[in-house]
Amino acid sequence: MRSLKWAVPGAQSQKRKAKSNRGDGGIQGFMAELQRQREEMNQQESANMENLIKMQQEAEDRRFKAMQEQQQANTQMVMQLMGTFMRALFPAH
Repeated sequence: MRSLKWAVPGAQSQKRKAKSNRGDGGIQGFMAELQRQREEMNQQESANMENLIKMQQEAEDRRFKAMQEQQQANTQMVMQLMGTFMRALFPAH
């Protein structure tokens, strides 16, 4: 006795095609999810890079400010030494 599923010519082929199309949708969905995850990772990576650059710039600014302050202190010390030296060389009468 023949099964009903074989009774219609091409029925099995149509079933396989339908399953294949469902599989393609699954693959497309999977690929879309991978793309979304990739974009999300790229956004996170960009944000992390921006934060890193910002932190590096802030650290560089702090170093520059410290160097400026040290230079000002050195200049002030030299000026005081020059003043002391000039007073020693040319004392006021």
